[in-house]
Amino acid sequence: MRVGSTIHGPRLVAKLMALSVALLVVPWLSWLLLVEMERALEAMQFRQQLLVAKGISTFLNGREDLFADLPIDPEDYEALYARPITGSARLDGAIEDWNDVDSHVANSFGARAGTADGSFDLSLGDRDGWLYAFVKVRDDVRVYRNPESLRLDGADHVRVDFIRADGEDGRIAITASQAGVTTAYRMDAEWRLAETGAPERSVQGHLVETDEGYALEFRLPLDMLGSRRVFGLSFVDVDDPQTRATRAVTRTLPTAGEESFGLVVYRSPEVLKIIEGLGYAGYRIMVIDTESRRRAETGGLDLGPRPPAEANWAAIPRGAFLKTRQWLEALTAADADVAQDGEGAAEVIASALAGDPLALRRHAGEKEVIMAGHPIVGAGGAVIGLVAVEQTIEDIETFQYAAIDSIVWVSVASLIAFVLALIAFSGRLTWRIRNLRREAAAAIDEYGRLRSAALSREIHSGDEIGDLARSVSNMLTRLRQHNHFIENMPRTLR
Repeated sequence: MRVGSTIHGPRLVAKLMALSVALLVVPWLSWLLLVEMERALEAMQFRQQLLVAKGISTFLNGREDLFADLPIDPEDYEALYARPITGSARLDGAIEDWNDVDSHVANSFGARAGTADGSFDLSLGDRDGWLYAFVKVRDDVRVYRNPESLRLDGADHVRVDFIRADGEDGRIAITASQAGVTTAYRMDAEWRLAETGAPERSVQGHLVETDEGYALEFRLPLDMLGSRRVFGLSFVDVDDPQTRATRAVTRTLPTAGEESFGLVVYRSPEVLKIIEGLGYAGYRIMVIDTESRRRAETGGLDLGPRPPAEANWAAIPRGAFLKTRQWLEALTAADADVAQDGEGAAEVIASALAGDPLALRRHAGEKEVIMAGHPIVGAGGAVIGLVAVEQTIEDIETFQYAAIDSIVWVSVASLIAFVLALIAFSGRLTWRIRNLRREAAAAIDEYGRLRSAALSREIHSGDEIGDLARSVSNMLTRLRQHNHFIENMPRTLR
């Protein structure tokens, strides 16, 4: 290499700064630790919910009587599921206040799956000993009851068929002379006149007009249906307000097409009483029989979107952190073990009914839920049902958010502190090296003569720079002695 040529290369400060990039491994290792801790918490919640389900099933083991209270074969009937209502359920002609509207799946009746004139959709729910019904009727011509007429079959109305507690047929017509509060009557066998002329006060309802026809919400006492719990509903369509002749009657009929009532399947009071008495809070607990019918349910889950995190300085890095994690999980298929809503519930139910307890994580609404199922065993050892326990992973997510904020805080703080310390250290180191270079360069003039026989800077330092300064100082001292010997050599030769 030619002396005096320009040498290009990174400075010491640049090298140290590049080395500080290694600090990025801190949030990466923290993220790996967070994922492992989350998996451990999830496994603990799996075991906890399985233990809860097992404990509840212990109280129901051998109690076949709790699951044998349907004296008829459900396969011969249309299953009209009355789902639990946790909302206020005001009689206002709207279903939105029942609770999760999506859970109240409507059955459609009438031609072409409920799209023709006179067809209707029916949703049922039960709450505090009442059977609630929401009927959405499609009717192109509305005909209300004439208050001056004794006959009740000359207007649009809803008929309710059931078997009373004494085993006799029960018939109730729900009528309205205008939109608003409805009036119910017990009817004769021909569905023309009221049996007594007095309204049935226990059956209450409210009717509103819609773009397609009517929306009727009514309720009746569950004990009115008797132990068989058979129930049928019909909509009588009258289109001519002059003749008031019945145009069509749309009924709830089983899929087999037999002329029969529907079967109202709702919560078993005895089972519900047992699981409510156990006092478990924070869970949704369901008891399901071998026909996958929900016989009891207590508790509820908030499946709405998570409230937005508090906006602070960590919001931006937190959001970037979560998006990066989602991308990594999608890339590595780490989210493949989270089942979809219906698939996960069906898998847990099928496994528990087969005698194998199972817990898995599934999507439900805007959140993720852990569902655990444990079989209920009869006296003969056969599975007679299952207990399903659900809980959101909200606690895990809360821990995750707090941990992410801590990771961001520690990572940013440590990175800033390390960079500042590195800048100070490298600046001090550079200043010492440059001073040593200047002093060493000044020890020899431009003609090669020594100006100084030793260095004064850094020779007392104990680090490598001090070693270098002492080495250069010793070299200068020896060079001075050599020059002195050369200068005195002519005198010695004389």
